Amino acid sequence: MKKLALAIVLSLFAAPAVGESAEAKAKEHALASPRITLGDIADVPEELRAVDLGPSPLPGSSRVLKRAELEGAIPEANRRGLNLPVSVRVVRKSRTLSIPDIEGMVEQALQVRGLPKGATLTRIRPRAAAVVADGFDSAVLEFPKPPRREGKHLTAATLQLMQSGEQIGKLVVNIEFALGKEAAIADVPKGSKVQFTIRRGAVMVSALATTAADADLGDSVLVTVSDSGKVLRGRVESSNVVSEAK
Repeated sequence: MKKLALAIVLSLFAAPAVGESAEAKAKEHALASPRITLGDIADVPEELRAVDLGPSPLPGSSRVLKRAELEGAIPEANRRGLNLPVSVRVVRKSRTLSIPDIEGMVEQALQVRGLPKGATLTRIRPRAAAVVADGFDSAVLEFPKPPRREGKHLTAATLQLMQSGEQIGKLVVNIEFALGKEAAIADVPKGSKVQFTIRRGAVMVSALATTAADADLGDSVLVTVSDSGKVLRGRVESSNVVSEAK
């Protein structure tokens, strides 16, 4: 009886627990792309490798895909003979950006975007090191238009991390500018007389108009057409030309 009892106890330790989760057995795949494809996680024919399985998880989290979900994404005619895993755990590759890393990325992005008119960059102030999704191939910097006044200006900029044109992450970075006298002067002051142009195919017409607010090159501004009194919105093309907004 003692031997039988011992055998039962040992079998309980050796055998897998009833209802053991398939997730615990799931093979892990680390990806650096924003979306999961079948070819990332399974050995399938070339024509099925691009089958989309949805978004990759965020850094620090994971996503478990079970065989039924994989089969459901494959056209029924192509399901036979496939050796699909019971379950797969997908994690997103991550990367730690140090404060100097972030400063360098902001400087490069500023070179592409350009500084505001009359502004000089004085300081980049990342808030902290950051863990982000790996795989980004470029960064785009966005920040609000600075005020029209001379002096120091601190703004919160957004550094967008891009992969193949898709945003996969973003960081908020404080940037300090020194604004000169030029920054306080609008390219096109309120009340300026401009030519408002409208294009229709190869035909262009223009009319004299007055700007309703201060604006710089590239800004959107309301104008009042002199002859008709209509208020229209346009984009500032030069100091004396505003084109119809589309």
